[in-house]
Amino acid sequence: MIVQDSEEKSSVKSAPRDEETRSQAAEQSPPPYSPPLQGSSKDPTPSPLFNLSPDLAPANYIHVKERNNNVKRKVLLDLDIPRPPASALPPEVQGEDIPHLLLDSQNGTVSGEIWVVCATKRSDDPATAGRAHKPAARERVRLHLHARNGTVNARVHIHPSTVEPRPFLDIEARSLNGSVGITIPRSFRGQLTLHSDNGRAILSSALKPRAATLSTVNGTHTYFVGERPSRGTWNTGTNEEGEEVDAVVGWTKNGSVRVSYDDEAVACPKGPGVLSSLFRAIGF
Repeated sequence: MIVQDSEEKSSVKSAPRDEETRSQAAEQSPPPYSPPLQGSSKDPTPSPLFNLSPDLAPANYIHVKERNNNVKRKVLLDLDIPRPPASALPPEVQGEDIPHLLLDSQNGTVSGEIWVVCATKRSDDPATAGRAHKPAARERVRLHLHARNGTVNARVHIHPSTVEPRPFLDIEARSLNGSVGITIPRSFRGQLTLHSDNGRAILSSALKPRAATLSTVNGTHTYFVGERPSRGTWNTGTNEEGEEVDAVVGWTKNGSVRVSYDDEAVACPKGPGVLSSLFRAIGF
């Protein structure tokens, strides 16, 4: 009985030490690996869905032009929807490289929130794309938002249903007499070209560390966001030499241009200023 009691006391005393040893080992061990979601970017903070309406019908090749009215749209842009016939498009919008989305206003603000989706596998190799048993070439989605005497706000997201490699982004936001705000997904990799007369080009605090300055000349600021192509050359869908990358053009006269990521909490461009109101009043 004395020996058994001694063994029990020894077991009780050693228990806290065993627990302490296991606790220290757990602290030193790496956390369990969780595989990334399919289609997610390398960035640890993927863009959320935001306020995507469940009854938002998918569309492609949308062209909206207004005069003396604001243009505000939420668009689920599905690149798997084929291009409509020429008779369904405005006469001035023809050719091979027409924009998938055009929002335009004279004497009004333009605001577009766009979710880009492409659920069909595309090839990242132009040399083999479209051949037998090969997927079509990786598409370049063109988004144009223009205003005269009004602000422009373009918010662009990649829908989670999009398969990799996702489409290249080609975003153009322009305003005459108004500020421009552009948001891009975290997966954006490519060239920013921002121009402002009588204003500033502003990068958000999250975007600035990833945007390398290429040049600053007479109000035009050019950056490359993300990892540059290994060969040092790239193109923005112009069939030039080098790797194809995303592109943003933000241009304004009498206003500022601001670019940020789509999951950042940033303020939208303010309404028309004194000059914009004056031009609108006199009918420009």
